[in-house]
Amino acid sequence: MSELPPYRVRENPRARRVILKVIPRVGLTVTVPKGFDHSRLPGLLRSRKEWIDTALRDMEARGKGPQPPVLPDAVDLAAVERRVSVAYETGAEKHGWREEGDSVVIATCDSCVYDRLVLIEDWLKARGRRHLTPWCTELAAQFGVYPKSFQIRLQKSRWGSCSRRGTLSLNAKLLLIPRSAARYVLLHELCHLVHPDHSPRFWTLLQEWEPEARSQDRYIDACWRDLPAWLP
Repeated sequence: MSELPPYRVRENPRARRVILKVIPRVGLTVTVPKGFDHSRLPGLLRSRKEWIDTALRDMEARGKGPQPPVLPDAVDLAAVERRVSVAYETGAEKHGWREEGDSVVIATCDSCVYDRLVLIEDWLKARGRRHLTPWCTELAAQFGVYPKSFQIRLQKSRWGSCSRRGTLSLNAKLLLIPRSAARYVLLHELCHLVHPDHSPRFWTLLQEWEPEARSQDRYIDACWRDLPAWLP
């Protein structure tokens, strides 16, 4: 039986098929439709092993081979001024996480780093729903705007977005940056409910809500550099 390289699996409700990517510094990532039977993956990956091995060799030849991920022993939720310890358990019948006081326990059947990282990401999104959604709802009521719904995700390059239908998509990584910066992002997206662009009218209204909007906008671009290395 041919040995497979380490890989990360992500479920995407919009995916129609299994998608393989070899990403610099990350390695092999596998995107599957929601509800996909993960037991099918080893056979599928073996059928594509020649392509996978070639792509990984090419990446390593360019000096961009996978870097071993480091699991966190704690997560600083700076936006809500909390620090959560992370503990790891093996031997679980089913992968999952649970909170115990100021700790989160990541339970997996074995010690696979990638499975544990996926669970930490799931936990962070859950904390985003717990903290960011009510916080944004409170700010919306304060300024007289009303989002239709919220989505909490883990975007790689956007802190948030606002659809024309009034749905706010917020990045759970907002929990990891200073509170004032996270608040600015929430106000920024709420302002798009009134002005769905970055016109002068948008900035005028946003600066009424947040006088330091311009400086905060520059600051949040720098916040990406300070995010933990274990994040996607």
